[in-house]
Amino acid sequence: MGRRLVFELSGLSALVFFPLGFYQPFFPLWLSGQHLDAEAIGLVMAMPTILRVISSPSLSGLADRHIAPRHLLVVFGVLACAGWLTLSQMQSFSAVVVMVSLSTTLMLAMLPLCEVMTLDAIRAHAQLRYGRLRVWGSLSFMAANMGGGFFIAATSGQNVPYVLAFLCGLTALFGLFMQAGLTLPGRVTITQRRVVKPLPRRLYVLLLGLAAINASYAVLNGFGPVLWLEQGFAASDVGWLTASSVIAEVYIFIKIGGASSPKRALLFMVLGAVAGMLRWSMMAVVGTLVWVALSQLLHALSYGLFHLGALAMVTHLAPFERRARAQGLMSASNGLFYALTMLAAGPLVSQFGVGAYWAMVPCIALGLVLIFVACRPVFARTES
Repeated sequence: MGRRLVFELSGLSALVFFPLGFYQPFFPLWLSGQHLDAEAIGLVMAMPTILRVISSPSLSGLADRHIAPRHLLVVFGVLACAGWLTLSQMQSFSAVVVMVSLSTTLMLAMLPLCEVMTLDAIRAHAQLRYGRLRVWGSLSFMAANMGGGFFIAATSGQNVPYVLAFLCGLTALFGLFMQAGLTLPGRVTITQRRVVKPLPRRLYVLLLGLAAINASYAVLNGFGPVLWLEQGFAASDVGWLTASSVIAEVYIFIKIGGASSPKRALLFMVLGAVAGMLRWSMMAVVGTLVWVALSQLLHALSYGLFHLGALAMVTHLAPFERRARAQGLMSASNGLFYALTMLAAGPLVSQFGVGAYWAMVPCIALGLVLIFVACRPVFARTES
């Protein structure tokens, strides 16, 4: 295993997550600058989720049979770059909706491809650890959140599409010069005409469980900072509370690295889910700053450890020649469940305030049941 491979995988993770970290908090500012009201902004931001649910499995699935993941990532990056540049010149609302939907979908489609390329390399080099490669994505996302604020303050929110175009283009350029050997031999191609195994039903059940647990973050991601301010915390407190969860996530990625077996993956998911239920239960109670900070540190388990176990189990259940489609399905199901839960989160927060976090606990409980159903053979062997 060469240092270049580690550099490329770490760098790719950082480059794929950086535009996402910039898009999430700052793209709505650009939309607001286009004189759109809250309802119009909500519609524009919702459309990419709908398109992602429909297209993500098919787009990612191209990497299973037709195009090497690295080449597909370059294509998506170039098209996303062109889309953001085109968006900057759009005036009509309908044109903005179409271009935002296409550009965002292409940008987000690079994420499952990055995961596929990383997991392929881990299959070929057992000494690689997923968490120690993925950690650069987390750090990059946090840097985009923090640095993007300074950039917007120093320049203008009107530059957001240009920044996203530059970042997507940079990712495509990086992918263009990556080692061709990242794609393992044996990938199904058109010329090979191999019979492709169907995805097992247990995998679909697992993906539903993962999506239900991922959806439980709707209240925190959509309304967490607002609720903290309403509890009397300072704006600076909101900043470091958010950063502390990312730091906790980074720690677990570096410390654990990854799940080395299906049994270990199941254990990680169970511990992460239990930590998630504890976390939302703590946040559902109005507490001190220290209380909320402790609940944020549980992010190390509720997201970090859970994510490591989830990816390992999806990799274990998905046939190798369908691994890209499996990643796409996971992305799509997560997006759908998250969007639906976010729709419910608004009224819950309006009615119950921090008490809305209680509604997130059953989401995790449902997800955990589905995970147990999907992993029954593994669970049985763990008990024996």
